[in-house]
Amino acid sequence: MSNKINENILYVTRFNGTEEYEISKSTWNIYEDDGKINLCIYLDSKKAIKQNEDLVDGFQGLNWELNLVKKILKDKELIKGFKAKIPEGYDEKCDGWITNFYYFEHDGSDKNTIEIVQRKGEKLLIKLTGEIVDVNFYDDSKPKSKLTALAWFSKDSETTRSMS
Repeated sequence: MSNKINENILYVTRFNGTEEYEISKSTWNIYEDDGKINLCIYLDSKKAIKQNEDLVDGFQGLNWELNLVKKILKDKELIKGFKAKIPEGYDEKCDGWITNFYYFEHDGSDKNTIEIVQRKGEKLLIKLTGEIVDVNFYDDSKPKSKLTALAWFSKDSETTRSMS
């Protein structure tokens, strides 16, 4: 993958090349849960733009959800320059998944970063990165795949975390 990334594309860099998926929905929400604050970021894709040969016939859509759980986090902090990391998809303290990536199967994403590039009212331009087990080799026999996305996220009161 080149260094330039286009908006509203989720790039999945696998062992056999980089795939591209059009982001059809991207939302965020911040709310209180069990005395903690949760920033929930969600994106959805229904359309593959570019896929490697081993997945061409199997795509049915994907989604990626990240939940940044903090003791304190205020909406006004979500401005250009905000950066956060979610090192692992499963959080022992929360006793559940705080990241969810669905392709053929569910898996968490690790080594996640959330960076706010710009804010316009309640719309956030967010760059996301992370890594997952290869979507066609869930046995971990292939190198981890890298996820990269840059998209405008709308505030959505429906966005909730699905820790399970």
